[in-house]
Amino acid sequence: MERDDGSVLAFEVEAGSRVTGTDARHMRSLRDALGERFLFGVLLHTGAHAYRVEDRLHAMPIDRLWAPA
Repeated sequence: MERDDGSVLAFEVEAGSRVTGTDARHMRSLRDALGERFLFGVLLHTGAHAYRVEDRLHAMPIDRLWAPA
């Protein structure tokens, strides 16, 4: 998603229950190409835990989109 100020938030869906560095390669490429315009990326997965993959890339269970906090 590109905001009015040109900054970008990115989302990707992964089929697995854990996101690895290899899974994040496309998001990493986008982050590196956009530089400071890239605010953060979220890789949605089928697992149970949220965690940081690397700089500005985070993994989050997809069910967090509809489950109560």
